[in-house]
Amino acid sequence: MKDEKIIEARKLLCKYLGDLAKEKNLTTQKIAEITGFKQQNVSRMLLGHYAPTLDNFIMLCDAIQTYIFIIDKDATTNDLVMMMKERWNRPGDAN
Repeated sequence: MKDEKIIEARKLLCKYLGDLAKEKNLTTQKIAEITGFKQQNVSRMLLGHYAPTLDNFIMLCDAIQTYIFIIDKDATTNDLVMMMKERWNRPGDAN
């Protein structure tokens, strides 16, 4: 079974991406046209009901005009890093 935190994080990311699409007035149909995905699959991914592959997630982000970035968990000088550590800290993660 997948770690609950991983599933929660994936759903949160997908739902956040869906919220951004709504803010930009991008329908799932329009995103489907841009990506070549079926509208139903776009909807399922953005609602967090279906786990997109990394490639598909990147395509969704591109269609919604968003960036993805990676944060080093060992970084200590960035406010965003500190906020993410507090939010997603799991047992065994370095503080």
